[in-house]
Amino acid sequence: MKNKLSSVVFLILLTVCYRGQVRTFRLAKASSFSYRNDFYVFGFTKETGAAEFIIYKINNNLGTADSLVIKNTTSDVKTQLQTSADSLHNFVNIYLYRNDKKVTIMRFAKSFKDFRKIENVEAARLNNREMFGEAISYFKDRVYSISTQKDSTGVQFYLNCYSLISPDKNFDYHKKWQFPFERKNILTARIIETTESFVAVFVNVIVAGNNTQWILRINSATGELIKGTRLNAKEEHSFYQYGCSFTDASNKNIVVAGIKHPAAALTPRAPVTNTNITVFLMLTDSFGQVIHKQNFQVPVRHTETGSVKVKTDYILKPFSLGKLKDGKIIMHADVYHSGNYRCYYYCSSNVFEFIPGEDGYLLKKSETGNLPQLENYYYSPDKNDLNGRICPPAGENREFVFSADPVLPVKLKFKVDENGLPVWLLTKSNTTKKTINYSILAIEGKSFKLKLIEEIEKKKDPAIIIQGSNNFITGSQSGELEYTVKIYSW
Repeated sequence: MKNKLSSVVFLILLTVCYRGQVRTFRLAKASSFSYRNDFYVFGFTKETGAAEFIIYKINNNLGTADSLVIKNTTSDVKTQLQTSADSLHNFVNIYLYRNDKKVTIMRFAKSFKDFRKIENVEAARLNNREMFGEAISYFKDRVYSISTQKDSTGVQFYLNCYSLISPDKNFDYHKKWQFPFERKNILTARIIETTESFVAVFVNVIVAGNNTQWILRINSATGELIKGTRLNAKEEHSFYQYGCSFTDASNKNIVVAGIKHPAAALTPRAPVTNTNITVFLMLTDSFGQVIHKQNFQVPVRHTETGSVKVKTDYILKPFSLGKLKDGKIIMHADVYHSGNYRCYYYCSSNVFEFIPGEDGYLLKKSETGNLPQLENYYYSPDKNDLNGRICPPAGENREFVFSADPVLPVKLKFKVDENGLPVWLLTKSNTTKKTINYSILAIEGKSFKLKLIEEIEKKKDPAIIIQGSNNFITGSQSGELEYTVKIYSW
């Protein structure tokens, strides 16, 4: 019976990923994009000379659900660079770059019926991103940004709200309002949530040498402060790093999760070896009043992957929080640890389960740490290899790692399958071979095994699109007039 069960489990693990349909489109300088569960493939009908531009809307079997042909798009395809797309302001925006630094924008919403073609946009002014600065958050027809202004008295932080003028031309905006933070003592500010009624900002404040952390909710229509919620109590000398949150529809409470550090963690310093990480869970009412707060200790299990033992600083980055029907709260988090060149390296992902009890929540037995098979997949001693790394600038502290992402992310998707086992969809850029690799890491038998999905030359402009929890699609320019897409289940 035991051998029979093992065979069944092994069979399930062998089918962790399989390729379904494959389709090749006769398109040059093509690309693909997904928005609201719709999948699009687009490109030019010829390799040279005047050509039409075609946009295909593709169904789940890679068949054509709809298409749109745009005539008089270019007089010579050779003047065109590669196409790209995004979904700013709930539109599908397709960008056709030319070698004269001009861009043509193809724009539509759910249907091709509201199609717009916007020509001769200066590439440097595309969507006017330069007016916002670095910290940008889009919500429907609004854009929020955080800006700073320095003078002899210090740094002034502002939260700005801009409104879209028209979708019929290159996106341009007018400033709707500006919220000035307190004049002094702001160390960092980060937009963490945008809704119809408010925008939430995580703020780290220094007062008389002590750090306090706040979540501010600002009215999205007027720019007025609704409520400020302090995360650390007055008697605490700790740093509360916001991770993620959600609003409980059953009682309107806001649930916040994150990591609690000693205050010294904000000081740039050499790594220390962690033995545990403190996770906090906080419930506030709709007015921002704290009604419950708990701390949980998560043990750190470090596995040496080299011959020399080094001090290893671990950071847990929560990225998803939700509630199940039985009342359990589920938190997903990525794991990074310190390494060479003052960088932090992605080394695993975890799922944490908080079970409701009489006096709050209980954390189901959990631990965190590194997964050597994952690190071995992408790690390189090359200083210029940026796969999976977050490298704080000189003088920055660990808080930078929480708000930044790797220049070249390794994790495309992490999930727990129907058997309760972790599975990763991974990617890495190989500068030597000039390829992009897509692989799956999953448990086979009693150990983790890596399965290569595809390795595609960078010159073929490879792309991968995640479709829900169980499917993904790869696309690449397999020939000068061939764009191939493949659908996988995993």
